Amino acid sequence: MKTLSEAIQRHLACPRCHGRLVMRNGSPQCVHCPFTGQVQDHVVVMMDRQPSFFDDPFDVRQGGGEDPFLTLFRSQQEQLLHGYLKPGAIVCDVGCGRNLQYAKPAGCFVIGIDPSFSSMQANHDVDLNVLGTAQALPIPSGSVDVLLCFYSVHHMVGDTIDETTRRVSTAFEEFSRVLRPGGTLFVFEVSPWFVSGWLQRGLWNRARKMLGSRLDMYLWPTRALMNVGLHAMPRMRIAHSVLHIPALQMLPPFLAFPQFKIPRFLIPVDISVYRWHF
Repeated sequence: MKTLSEAIQRHLACPRCHGRLVMRNGSPQCVHCPFTGQVQDHVVVMMDRQPSFFDDPFDVRQGGGEDPFLTLFRSQQEQLLHGYLKPGAIVCDVGCGRNLQYAKPAGCFVIGIDPSFSSMQANHDVDLNVLGTAQALPIPSGSVDVLLCFYSVHHMVGDTIDETTRRVSTAFEEFSRVLRPGGTLFVFEVSPWFVSGWLQRGLWNRARKMLGSRLDMYLWPTRALMNVGLHAMPRMRIAHSVLHIPALQMLPPFLAFPQFKIPRFLIPVDISVYRWHF
């Protein structure tokens, strides 16, 4: 087992210039630019600490468990990842939250990255806990075998749809940068059906202006997200699929009201899986 200092120097890089890090006085410092990170309670802090939506309701989420809608897909997710999470693989889970969405196979080294400090404090599934952002990954270029993004792209929002698109495009550029040749990117996302996606696009800018950070998500229609990814990662090829769930399965559409359930066919979204590979 590597020490934390060894893991930082081997698996992380400067989020600004992607330069090599060294440990000085217990802090990771870039050898090429003035960037200095911190280590706080086993979390490697590689960005300015800012309030996160997932910090405020953290205690509630910790006691309430996972979203029952998404836990239905755990076995399907693990089947799709089978064969990719191999012994010796370096895995980066962006937006990992407080626990992983899959059982971590023995022999993989998993770097967990999330902008919520509380979530990274609580995550004991990953091998290296990093406070960071998808738009400036503190990862060396060409060093990751598998990059995973579970239900976090829809939280990469700006103040407008155009700004949101730029943020997601920047994240995809970073995903492509850190992957090794032959590497694979898996993105699991909630995709709205046509009518709900059309309504969202027409109303989202106005709703964001009214609600501010309380509106923390934008659900990407399948074709729109594919286009953003293909533009940002032109060297990579894509495959798309949808996870299966029976139409009459009773599900809670809102995490805040788990007792309220309706048939799945009344919930106007799919769970999409995007697999990009070199």
